[in-house]
Amino acid sequence: SVLSQVAVVVGLGLVHRKLTRSMKILAIYFVLSLVLTAFQIAVALGHGKNLWTVEMFFPIEFILLILVFYFEFENPKMRLIISVCIALFVAIFAATIGWIGTLLRAFPYAKASADLSLVVASCYVLIDVVRHEETVPTKRPIFWVAAGNIVSFSGAAVFFALSGLLFQSPIGILRLAWSMQA
Repeated sequence: SVLSQVAVVVGLGLVHRKLTRSMKILAIYFVLSLVLTAFQIAVALGHGKNLWTVEMFFPIEFILLILVFYFEFENPKMRLIISVCIALFVAIFAATIGWIGTLLRAFPYAKASADLSLVVASCYVLIDVVRHEETVPTKRPIFWVAAGNIVSFSGAAVFFALSGLLFQSPIGILRLAWSMQA
């Protein structure tokens, strides 16, 4: 995973001048994700707990990935849908923390809602790209960003929605579920 992240970051660094604004935002996301992964590995090697890093990174992750879509499209309807996704995320995130009391306990619900919002936005992006594209949709990078988001974040949304039950399961089941999600 780390090596693939390094390869992507190096590749993006080589072509950064040719990137659109939305792809530059995606490059920033990849760089931050690589730094986070390296930090998590360092903390784990020192036998420390690193779950808090995921809790702190997911709002940044959501905002960066949703902004990739926002800047990719000039369509006012698409930008409105993305703005609504951002507003819903902020409202759900704030309400969940207010209702539950702490980020640690609210995290699974807030993360699941953020992941679900990314999946919904990604589905709409795919539909929009396929409907309005004169060329083959798969030749546009945004198609692959949206498809990757659907695959990655739909599984993560289910995992975090069920995490309360998973954390009460035997450690073997939790490890299996975590490795499938990761």
